[in-house]
Amino acid sequence: NANIDAFTDINLAKSYLYITYSNQIKKIGINLEFGVARTYFDQSKKNYTYYNFKPSAIIKWNINDNHNLSERFRVLNYYPSLGQLSNITYPIDNIQVKQGNPNLIPYYAYSNSLLYSFTKSKISYNAELAYIYQNNPIMESFYIANDKLVNSFSNQKNWSELKFETQIAFHEIAKILDISVGGGYQSQQSNGIDYSHNLNSFYAFSTISASYKGFSVSANMKTNIKSLYGESYSNLSPDITIQAQYLRNNKWLIGFNIWNPFMSALINKYETKSNLTHQYRIINYKDNGNLISIRFAYFFTLGRQFSTLNKEKSNSDTDSGILK
Repeated sequence: NANIDAFTDINLAKSYLYITYSNQIKKIGINLEFGVARTYFDQSKKNYTYYNFKPSAIIKWNINDNHNLSERFRVLNYYPSLGQLSNITYPIDNIQVKQGNPNLIPYYAYSNSLLYSFTKSKISYNAELAYIYQNNPIMESFYIANDKLVNSFSNQKNWSELKFETQIAFHEIAKILDISVGGGYQSQQSNGIDYSHNLNSFYAFSTISASYKGFSVSANMKTNIKSLYGESYSNLSPDITIQAQYLRNNKWLIGFNIWNPFMSALINKYETKSNLTHQYRIINYKDNGNLISIRFAYFFTLGRQFSTLNKEKSNSDTDSGILK
């Protein structure tokens, strides 16, 4: 074990100015926003100032009472964190060190999504097609220096995601039951200066809830979620939540929650695939499997209660200019 003392002086300031415009033209609603962001960074008497533009546009088309279509475009700005900018180097293990990069610069991301929704009676449906492109994003980089593997950050080439998600819901079945089921597909592409990775994955989710008089119960489920950024892959464990409660006379409440009743633990997997290193990690959350909590509550009001008297308004105007 070793103790390392390091000191760095960092100043970071951000400011933002924007204007908005909204209008409704028949069945089409338009929302426009244009902003300018200023970022100032100073470390060890070395400073930078960046100005970034952040326009966005939302167009909604109410086709009729049942069908709606909306388009959303945004330009986003991302900035390096203080930890990423720090020039401090510290060891991870005997062969690997972690190091920031003070030469990192902010970058732009472009987001575009098309959403369709349908509602009629007790059925609702929506589908979304979205695309995100990040230009010169800050992602991890590996290189060898002083016989050590350096884990750092660099402005890489680009990162993109194409995503399609859909969901259908049935409401008030037999006046007590609601069910929704959905899922999606995503394709992520990560391009660095000296690497290129791709990940295609599917996922699903569902919700079921029922209520009758003072009783209510609900269950939520989602499958494992996979993602890729830089040279690191993640595979997050499925998640299940069940909740039930009973409310009597709007005063007494008793209920319970169950998290992941069919799993002994949550297991998240992480993998880094680089030309210089291949790392695989498993994080086991034993406390998050078969977890149960019970709730008791009693609702009461302190102090005097006053009733509000309703007075009819005649809407008559006098010479005083006050409407009564």
